[in-house]
Formats: sequence, structure tokens, C-alpha cells
Amino acid sequence: MKTKNLKQGLAAILRSMAVIFAFLGSCGVMFADDWATDTLSISIKFKSGIADIDPTFADNSTIMSSFTQELSDHKILSAIVLGYASPDGTSSFNSSLSRQRTDNLTRWLIDVCGASPIVVKEEARGIDWQGLECILDTLPIEWANEALEIVRTVPANATNHNGLTVDERKNRLMALHGGKPYKYMMEHVFPALRRSQAEVICIIERAPESPIETEQEEITPSSNEGAEAQESQVAYPAQDVAEAVSKIKYPVFALRTNLLMPLLNVGAEVPIGNRWSIGADYYYPWIWPSKSNKNCFELTIISAEARYWFGKRDHDNRLRGHSMAAYGAWGYYDFEHNYHGHQGDGWSAGIDYVFAKSIAKGRLHLEFQIAIGGVWTKSQPYDVYTRGGQLIREKNHKKNFNYFGPTKVGISLVWPLFRSVKPKTAAIQ
Repeated sequence: MKTKNLKQGLAAILRSMAVIFAFLGSCGVMFADDWATDTLSISIKFKSGIADIDPTFADNSTIMSSFTQELSDHKILSAIVLGYASPDGTSSFNSSLSRQRTDNLTRWLIDVCGASPIVVKEEARGIDWQGLECILDTLPIEWANEALEIVRTVPANATNHNGLTVDERKNRLMALHGGKPYKYMMEHVFPALRRSQAEVICIIERAPESPIETEQEEITPSSNEGAEAQESQVAYPAQDVAEAVSKIKYPVFALRTNLLMPLLNVGAEVPIGNRWSIGADYYYPWIWPSKSNKNCFELTIISAEARYWFGKRDHDNRLRGHSMAAYGAWGYYDFEHNYHGHQGDGWSAGIDYVFAKSIAKGRLHLEFQIAIGGVWTKSQPYDVYTRGGQLIREKNHKKNFNYFGPTKVGISLVWPLFRSVKPKTAAIQ
């Protein structure tokens, strides 16, 4: 029976596709890259209660200009953006404020510095109690130790007798010595806590002439008195940042499906460096015939491609943008209607164009595809004369079919799989 033979053939095809996809997956690991890297930092200061980046505030203009200058011969691989607020205001307000500050610095890294959204990790930390503790620990004022004890021992939030959550730590600081220490901190300490900072790992696109020296950067508040600025220094949380950006991610393999034929196809693609990729697809709109053998629609297609991606290519825009590919395909079909049908197999070859864009913050891609090529097939006509009967093929009667024109159209959802690696770092003294 033809159904039994076709099922056996389909099983063989599925086994072959499993081998092909496994091979493509191994290629993604084989062609993984290593880079020499450097680490850059930036810290942006904010006015009280404001989340928008103001280049004219404090020394933001100089810091932003210096950072973009340093990036001129680097490419961002990975970044972590941290957002903070001072204790001035409620905890809920400051939590939202630190999130907005984080988002705004992230947007600046993407729009101005060319970072890919998928390589930037955000963390809004709300009120910077840790930074306040660092300042109070070195502040040579008589009440500093009392304030430091409050920061270290009193919980940030507590429930009062009415069952409401209150800012207990902040209230205790405000009540200390009639509020004079809190007023001093608002003027001379809190400005240093209103910030958003980023630690960025970059590819070194131009080798440095000498070993790179790194320093622990410190954030100082806006103050007219040098002594007060010195007292209010806040160090970067270097350990937290180093752990967050110690690895970089880039796509090494991708699964895809054409949404125009939902659940009836699957494909895979592997980038070979930043500009090339190879891929394979399996289409199986295989609708089993009824026992009557009156109608059926059985089709399976296997295709492979080699693709070239245009434009400026980097690790973080792999499998995105404009591309062209040369493809080849083989297929088998059995089409029957009202007990008369055609069986056969055929070949196709041609070129296709794909535009791919990232969605869901880079976690998925959306591809738009159109292809032009040729199709060459030879079909065997057959008839079924009785309900559920055998296929009667017309001996010595096969039809050739040749075609040239559009061969594929697709809107595909792509799921890139990423590899995390620890980059090689430049020499540090």
C-alpha cells in the first residue's frame, strides 16, 4: 500500500533531518569566537526627583563626551546598567525613579553608543543605602556614626500600628538630632547617590599601544567645597558589576518556523562568523489520505542554503538585517482528488532575499523572505477505480514539469540560541 511506503519514507526523512540539525548545532559551537576586550565605565548624575539625562547638569557633559571618545575604537559586547536614587522621597517613588534612570541610560547606550538591546542588562536598585553607608563611614562629623548605625541596623521599611508600611530607616534619619544631619545630607551627600552607572565590556577593534590601566572610578556629588566633595565619594560596586558582565552572549544557533504554514515546518540556521550563515528547512504539510483513497495531499520538502549578510556586521547583529542566499531543495509529493492523482519528486534551486529584525528585546527575530528559482519535476499519474482500491499507474506515461519564477515566500519566527563565553581581557597593570 502506498500509505505504508510513504510512512517509511517519511520516517527516513525525519531521521535525516535530525542528523542535519544536530550537525548545524555542532557547527554553532565550532565557529564560536573569542575576543580581546576592555572594560569602560560611565556614571551619570541626576537632579533630585528627575530621571531624564541632562548633559548640562554637573559634569555629565564631560563624562558623556569622554565615554563616547573612548568607544571610538571599541565595540560594546556586554553591559550592565545600574540605577540609584537618594533617600529623599518615598521608597516606592525612588524604586520607580531608579528604574527610569536605568532605562534612560540604557537607551542612551543603545541610541548613541550603538549597543544592541540584547547585550544590556538592567538593574534598578532603588535607594542607594550601600552608597550612603560608604559615605557616612568616612564622614568626619560627630553625628556620622549615629547615622551609620541607623543605616546598618534599622530596616528600610516597617509596619506601623495601623498596619501601614512606612519608611522606617529614613524616618529615623530625619529625626536624628532634630533633623539637622538629614538636612546636611540632603545638601552634601544625597547628590552623589542620584545616579545611573554602566560597566561595559567592549571588543578592542584597534590594539592598544600600551597595556591598559584601569582605576576604580568614584562618584562625587556636586559641591562648591572641595573638602565636602572628598567626603562624599561613592565607589562603584565593582564586584557586583564584574560578576554581571564577566560573560558575553552571542547567537550560535537558531530555530525557525514559517508562520504562513503554522506547525508544518521547522528550520535551523548557524552563523559562520558575523557575515555568513548556513541553514536547512523541513516542510511537511502531510495530510494523510482517507481509507477510501479518494483525496490526499502529501508533500515533504528539504532545503539547504548558504547565506551572506550585508552591512556592518558584528557579533550582536548576527542573523539580523538584509541578506541573500543560494538554496537547493528536494521534495516528494502525492496529490489526489476524486480518485485521480499524481506522484513524483523534484528539485529546486535559486536565490532568496531575507530581511530579519529583532523583536521581544532581541530574544526573537522576525524574518521576511522571498525567493526566485527553478523547479524541475517528473510526475506519475494514477487512478483509483474502486473505493479503497489499489493505485493503477499509467505505464510509460510520466509528465515533466519545469518552472522558473517565485518559489518561496515566508514570514518566519526565529528563536536564536545564545552562547555565554568569558572574553579574553587586555593586559592590566
